[in-house]
Amino acid sequence: MHITSVARHLGGAALIAAMFVGASAGAQATAVPNGSFSGVEFGTISSVSSGTWAIGPATTSITVPGAEVISGVKNVYLGNPNNLAAINGGLVSIYNTFSLSNDVFKVASGTLTTPLILTLDGYVFKFTSEILRTDMYDVNGNIGLLFTGTFISDTSGKLTLPAPADFSATFTQSAPAGEIGAAYSIDTPPDPALVPEPVGMGILGVGLLGLAAARRRG
Repeated sequence: MHITSVARHLGGAALIAAMFVGASAGAQATAVPNGSFSGVEFGTISSVSSGTWAIGPATTSITVPGAEVISGVKNVYLGNPNNLAAINGGLVSIYNTFSLSNDVFKVASGTLTTPLILTLDGYVFKFTSEILRTDMYDVNGNIGLLFTGTFISDTSGKLTLPAPADFSATFTQSAPAGEIGAAYSIDTPPDPALVPEPVGMGILGVGLLGLAAARRRG
């Protein structure tokens, strides 16, 4: 289903999004970016590994040779209309393709030496940190990665930037020597369900420290 069809099902989401933009035509962009869309990879995906399967505990990188294709868009994200769809005039559509700055995903947690740049229509995302998701990791046949970074560009000029974002990638293989499939999702702000527990606890700790400081000032 095309995103314009999705927009029609939002029940006035475009009008709600327009309220965020500002009354005057020359007003500064004020809409907070929020939204999520997902994609899949068509074709064979190669992987470098010394494990039993092509995907395994010894995997060092996964190469995606083709285009990543949009497969779905959330009508409502984190309780709000999907601004990525509504504000940008329905430019994101199913079967549009992602464009990545490189096609190799290193399987390791840490800061990326070269930021991963992802673009789609008028959107540009810059991901600088990669996390190996142990909740989606099996001994063989399944690896989940989470990239965290920033939503840095929007050609509509209606979204307040920069904004935190995440890029989740899952690679699966049903049998040894079988074809590897991949699924992706992009969320801004990051989906709380995807934030690993140590990170979530760190955010909570910072919030509690801020609350304590505010109480002392009061």
